[in-house]
Amino acid sequence: MATRPDAHIDADPALAQTLTPEEIDFLRVDARSLANDADTLVLALIDIRAGRWDQRDTTDYGPHEGPGAGQRQRMQNALLAADELLPRAEALRAWALHGLHEHHGASHTEIAAMLGVARATASSRWRALERKRPGMWDWARGIEEDSDVCDTESVGVIVEDHQGRILIADRTITPWGAACPAGHAEGHGLPAPRPGVPDQRAHRAAAVGELAEEVGLHVAAEELELVAHGWRDNRCGRRLRPEAPAGHWWNVYRWRAPRDWSGDLRLAPDEDANARRCAPDDLQELVSRTIDHAHGRLTEAEFRSRPGIEPVWVQWLRDAGYVRVATVDLDAIEALAATPPADVEES
Repeated sequence: MATRPDAHIDADPALAQTLTPEEIDFLRVDARSLANDADTLVLALIDIRAGRWDQRDTTDYGPHEGPGAGQRQRMQNALLAADELLPRAEALRAWALHGLHEHHGASHTEIAAMLGVARATASSRWRALERKRPGMWDWARGIEEDSDVCDTESVGVIVEDHQGRILIADRTITPWGAACPAGHAEGHGLPAPRPGVPDQRAHRAAAVGELAEEVGLHVAAEELELVAHGWRDNRCGRRLRPEAPAGHWWNVYRWRAPRDWSGDLRLAPDEDANARRCAPDDLQELVSRTIDHAHGRLTEAEFRSRPGIEPVWVQWLRDAGYVRVATVDLDAIEALAATPPADVEES
């Protein structure tokens, strides 16, 4: 008896602890689609091995008329199945490579041995993944493929060295400002976090992922200390889903670097520039610039050309004890953070 395409889902009761019933239903649809495409390609393989595609046959059923109509339909089915399956298979391969390299510390030599390829080939595949994720990367995670839509969940990491300085970089995309590594929570190896529920595994996975993506730091999830959590009305550069609240649930962590940390970084140039470690006095000067912008004493162009702290980060840094901000100034900064960037479309 053939195994049902989604039998693995029913055999994994732990899924219910991380996925909602709706997410499991979507998983079933994708599992069946994968299985159906693979089944179609198996039938194609049988036909090819039997020589049935070497010349037109005499079948005349299907949407086409005349000799070979059925054969043509099977070839069309195989073509469509391959077009559907190949990008999904590439995404799954990329996730496996990502997991082996990032979370299990597998070297290029070890990955090459697993694949039976040259080390240079394994290294090349990893560099390609670092440069650009495959098109179906988000599909494998079960999230919407429209990265221009906000998921209202954010994570950030305060990286502190042994001298008490923290790592910041200037954002090269909206919202402008100097900030700690941060980003939206989806797409980092675990089911999307449930809104408003702090410090789940998914949030920690997202924080680890943002550190790796934005500044090239690789840390273990258990090394992260949750220092702040809550809703903020800050707007990002993405569009809102219909009826979605305007803002983000935040989980902010701290990673205290070991004394021998060199601070070597690999920035994501499409997101960050000018990474540096700032002492509290330097941070306070940057906050003063954000205060001036919030009160209208600096234009957006002036702030962008020489940024202060990104508005949403001022409160997090204050709450963590790195800077001082008067209430009246913080209120103005919060209003600035809640203002949509000029290029954001309202849904």
